[in-house]
Amino acid sequence: MLYPPSFATPPRQTESVGGKQRNAQEIKFIRELSPQEARMAEELYGQLKVRHHSSSDHSCHCLVKFSYFDRLVGFKRAGEKPFIIQVHDKNSSYIGKGAFGKVYESSHLVRKSEKCWGVPQGQQYNRIMKIQRNTEVARSEMDFHSVQPGSLGAGKFKGYQYLDQLRIPGECLQKYFDDQKWPLKDRFDCAVAMLICAKTFVAGGLVHPDLKPSNMMYDEVNKEIFFIDNAHVFDLEDPSVPRPQNLVGTPFFIEPDQHQKSEITAKSMVFSLGIILLNLFSDEPGKYKVAESRTVQRKDLKLNLAKFLPKLRIDSNDFVQQLSGFLTQMVSTNSASRPDLDECLGKMTAFSSGYKIIEEAASQLKLAKDSVESLKKELTLIEQSRSLVKRQGITEQKFKQLKEEGAAKEYEMQMKLEVQQIAIDKMKEEQNQKLEKLMQVQQLKFEKQQQETESLEKQTAHYKAVAKSAQSDVELKSRILEAQTEEVKKMKGVLFNQEKELETLIEEVAKAEEQNREVDIARNEAEAARIEAEQALTEAQNRNSQYKLKLRKVENDQKLATSKLEEFEINEQKLLAEKASQETKVKELSSKLSKNLKAPLDRLKKVASNRGDIDKADFCTILPGIIETQLSNSEQIRLLEEIGIFIFCNIGATYTHKSNLRPFSLYPRRQSDFTKTQLIHLEAVSSQAKALAEKMLKGNEESKRQACDFLTKGFATRVQVTDALTADNGWAESLLASTPGISKYQFTSENVAKFKKSYLSHYFQDGREGDPGKSKQLAVYMADLEKMDEASAARSLLAMLAAKGPVANFDALENEFLSILTRPDAYTRGAQDTVTWFAEFVCESVVGEKLIRQDIDSPSATKMKHIALLRSAYAEVLNPLIGQKLDSLTVKKLAESRLVNFSPVQYQHELQGSQNDLKYKVTALLESEENIAVYKDYLHKKFAADFSVF
Repeated sequence: MLYPPSFATPPRQTESVGGKQRNAQEIKFIRELSPQEARMAEELYGQLKVRHHSSSDHSCHCLVKFSYFDRLVGFKRAGEKPFIIQVHDKNSSYIGKGAFGKVYESSHLVRKSEKCWGVPQGQQYNRIMKIQRNTEVARSEMDFHSVQPGSLGAGKFKGYQYLDQLRIPGECLQKYFDDQKWPLKDRFDCAVAMLICAKTFVAGGLVHPDLKPSNMMYDEVNKEIFFIDNAHVFDLEDPSVPRPQNLVGTPFFIEPDQHQKSEITAKSMVFSLGIILLNLFSDEPGKYKVAESRTVQRKDLKLNLAKFLPKLRIDSNDFVQQLSGFLTQMVSTNSASRPDLDECLGKMTAFSSGYKIIEEAASQLKLAKDSVESLKKELTLIEQSRSLVKRQGITEQKFKQLKEEGAAKEYEMQMKLEVQQIAIDKMKEEQNQKLEKLMQVQQLKFEKQQQETESLEKQTAHYKAVAKSAQSDVELKSRILEAQTEEVKKMKGVLFNQEKELETLIEEVAKAEEQNREVDIARNEAEAARIEAEQALTEAQNRNSQYKLKLRKVENDQKLATSKLEEFEINEQKLLAEKASQETKVKELSSKLSKNLKAPLDRLKKVASNRGDIDKADFCTILPGIIETQLSNSEQIRLLEEIGIFIFCNIGATYTHKSNLRPFSLYPRRQSDFTKTQLIHLEAVSSQAKALAEKMLKGNEESKRQACDFLTKGFATRVQVTDALTADNGWAESLLASTPGISKYQFTSENVAKFKKSYLSHYFQDGREGDPGKSKQLAVYMADLEKMDEASAARSLLAMLAAKGPVANFDALENEFLSILTRPDAYTRGAQDTVTWFAEFVCESVVGEKLIRQDIDSPSATKMKHIALLRSAYAEVLNPLIGQKLDSLTVKKLAESRLVNFSPVQYQHELQGSQNDLKYKVTALLESEENIAVYKDYLHKKFAADFSVF
């Protein structure tokens, strides 16, 4: 199988240990390792050296050593000595980033002598190392690397894959795209090299699904392109290779069928290359203003051909129109309309040659124009000399002579100008003729190639017909052979049966002879047996007498057992009657227990009032005692929820205002319009809820899990006990945040399974991959959002979610929020440098210790920014609903949202008295005049239904 040029690297060198392969004195290091680094390399080499492979084992052992220096990676293949590679990940940053990992510069180390290691001279010792997580999708790249001749090894170690490769010459193509001064001639050379590399891929039966400038290396000297980041390289010739199930590719360049149907073909590469080439021939390639695939946003292809070769369009508009038309055909949304890579390469080569002719003609034209300008300047000087002669007052005869000489020279100059103009016109005509001839030649070549292709297709069809005919003959002969085989089987069966009957007859004859011999022996034995039988008869008669005695005893025992069985049956009937009686008693006791469990709630409801015949303090006095009498935490929670809703909703109008001046209040009141006694009783319920939650958080695991559910979903833990609504966040979140280790009790595995990861989940992460020492690496989309204002960023996020209607948007935002909370590896708190640590130390000395929140994993600043972005988007959806009447489903979504209650702050002390404007807006909307009835109905249905289990 052919492989792409990026893997056609030189054979592996088997000299990593020196000694036997080459003289140690001949090795010259360009860099020698320090004693500490050399000791690590020696240890790693020794560990790998003792690793063994079986005779059929073609895998590669991989070991890694970490330290304060650059990490060392070792590989050992079957029958080879170990290779030691130093990855430069400490002193320098990565040089590239793929779909699953990062690429670092590295060096192949050689051992000159014991504990003497270094990097020798030679291009083959300059390596690159890709380090990525060991996933099923990324594993295909490791298999791909392991068979390449230029790779020293590819293996996995502690959840990561290490892939070695020779350092490819050149620079990343994206660097050239960012250079606005990149000559147009070199861009045509790059375009041809790009298509050559793509054609080589397809010739080897491979397709690269993620083509973009950052995944290409360009060798400007040799005019070669190399494709990199081969994690998803797809083998078209191997039908066993699984089709990708998830999105593969970059949204800016991805083909519509590749995104929508997960179909990856050679035409997918043609589409991506068309997007790249259209932007390549613009004044600012790195800004991608000419073409952009917007299939991920469910939009049509974006094309702005006005920015395609704007300067060349002035002098060579026809050429530009032909080139833009061809490239536009490459990005057709219908894959059948796109040309194949052979046609793309042929036409791009023709366009490249055509541009060279245009550039050469333009150069000659410029020289001719410069010559004309020079002649014009000489003519001007002659005119000036005439004027000078007149001013000097020379004789008329001399003046006439000078005039005649000047006229002659002027005539000569004019003739030269005419000749030059004719030459310029002729040159332009020749240029057009050459260009047309070149295009005709290329067209003839293409037509010839098409004819050859048609001829090949006819030959293929002929061969297929011949093969089909041969197949028919083979099938006919196979059927005849099967029939004959069946007859042979039948004959073998008959022969086998006959042989079996013969064997049976032989056995019967042998048996008969044996029986005759046995008869003689039996006669002799019968006589002896008769004598023994007489003796046995006497003994049998004696035994018979004994058996009769035993039989009588058994009969007596049976009668006794029968009487006991009847007694047992009578007892069984009595027990069944007693069981029925007990079941009746259990039902009666259950009924009484239900009444007794309901009684405390009824008692509280009787004193939850401000009537004159009831002491206002009775409710607060008896509430703690009734709570303590409940048998379990769940019963206490249900009781608090039910009585809290009873007071909040003022069911039965048990609280009434005594003052007639209430309507003339100087500040706005809530629609619930609490009385003073109602607020006191509601405050008592909230206080008991807090005390219960604090007690449960100190209990066992199940108690903590119940407490988390109570604090996040409960009514009594979140209700605001005020006359007028405020933006205060309440006490529940602060209590959770200050409880050590509480984050692991927030969600069960069943909860997590319900939070579906959307395609946006890979944006919501900080790129540290669990390593605090790494720098933050945000996705490009998230980095762009941080540059926008809050409202614009929120609207952009909602557009990406593409949900229809407020409820769908609320569900989508809630899902993204819960996905963030349940992916502990998505965000990592970064390690502090010395300056940051000292600044925080000084700050803590002034304002007190800054303790991080305990209710979520890794509350980093980036994580909180992303949650704040989700809350801003939530507010954008909420704003149009303010003042509107909501349906019951919308009320339910708003009331049960965890995102609304969550405050995106990092530290515990920031939650003390923190303001939650989003929660205030939601609560005000739910308790508004238009929605208070629906909200109360929701509360009653939700919590009253839960309490009915008593």
